[in-house]
Parts: sequence; structure tokens; C-alpha cells
Amino acid sequence: YGFISTGLMGISPMISGGSISGRWVVEPVDHNVINVALSGLTGKMFNEAVLEEFVKANPGSDVPLMDKQHLEKPIQMKIVNGKIESVAISKTEPLWTVNFKRALAAQLQMQLDGASGVFHKEELNSYYAENTVYYTMEGCTSGECQTWYHISRIPKQQLVSNPNLLAVPELCEGFPVYEIVKNRDFDKCQNLPIFNYISTPGMQCDLVSGAGCQNEWAHVDIVRILGCKVNEDTFLVQRIKTMDRLVA
Repeated sequence: YGFISTGLMGISPMISGGSISGRWVVEPVDHNVINVALSGLTGKMFNEAVLEEFVKANPGSDVPLMDKQHLEKPIQMKIVNGKIESVAISKTEPLWTVNFKRALAAQLQMQLDGASGVFHKEELNSYYAENTVYYTMEGCTSGECQTWYHISRIPKQQLVSNPNLLAVPELCEGFPVYEIVKNRDFDKCQNLPIFNYISTPGMQCDLVSGAGCQNEWAHVDIVRILGCKVNEDTFLVQRIKTMDRLVA
């Protein structure tokens, strides 16, 4: 479920763009291979004053979805140690649907560092902190980029006060629940999919005095994952929410 939007948000509450919504089905084949498919897809276009409650408003009018038959074709992924090793996609698909599915597939990556101390036994509470931060190289549509992991345990009181926090809370009953937040550093990437890119500071930027150089665009990508540690080798994912945007 995602939104693609354009517009100058800082000038008015109007926002323009399009959205694609549907169901994302993940089917395990074996310990390392999964099949992924989109189904029930619908499309919308919008130009409305809904900036403050954009997601809740679900703006727009229904429009036909281009290449829907390609979008709903399944793909197969091989994941080793939480990192996608290969993706099998039909050769007949247009480039934009290939990139769209690659972007979705990247959200399933979780390179959890068991040695970092966050997934510890209760008797070690006095030794380990309740949160941990580390980074690793991880692939996405922008290349293989340095990705920071911020992992923290969610208190039981928060789970009780917000029962809708987990999609299927009974599956995590009796197990510790964690929040994993991933931030990609796009200044530290390798194997880029493009050979050249242009960084565009302000038109009046003076490299000597620095005047007018503060309105450069920045690329921000944040993935928030909620789930529980069922056993030493299994992390049960309940929710994945991602935000990828350009910020001026």
C-alpha cells in the first residue's frame, strides 16, 4: 500500500499525485526462498487539500491502473541471513514494474545482529541495554547502501494500552516484542544503478560565502518494523511501514 505524491507542500495544503493500494502476499517455499505477489490492486489520482491527514483521508478518484497484469505477476526471492541474494522476475515485465517490485522486496530485508545484545535473555538485563544501534550494507533500488538499524524492545504497558499495535497480537503472546527502525545513508552507497547524478543547490549558491546553499534536496528512507522474537532463529514480523521521500 503506497503513495506517490508531487507538489510544493510548504506553500499550500494542496497535494497532488497518485496512489496504488492492494494486498501483498508472502508465501514461504523453504527456509530461504519465498514467493511474493500483489493482488487486488487499485489506483487513484488526487489533487486535494489533505496535507495534514494525508494517509487517513485516502484522497483521490479511481483511475485504471496501467500494467496491472504485470504488477500482479508473482516474483521469487532468495534471502540468506536476512539479506536478499537474488530476485527472479519475468523478463516480459516493463522496467517500472520491475523497479516497483524490487523496492517492495527490499523492505523484507532484516539483517539482525544477534551478537549486538538486544536479543538477550532476561537474566542478562543488568549487562545489556534495552536498545542497540549498528549498520550494515544493504541493497535497495538506489544501490547497496549503508543501512543503520535501531532496535528497541516495546514495553508490555505500551502493548496493553495500544492493542492494535500488532496485526495479530496473539501470535506474539508471551514473547518479547521489538521495534526495528532502518535508515539508509544514500551518501554511502556502492553498485549504484546510475552512472551520473546531479546535486542541485540553490541557483544563487555562492561556494565562497555559502549564501543560498541551504535548499539542497535530501533523500530520506525510513523503514519501521514491528515483530517478536519467537525463538533463537525466528523473528515474526507483524507490521512493516516504510517512508521514502525527497526533502528540501
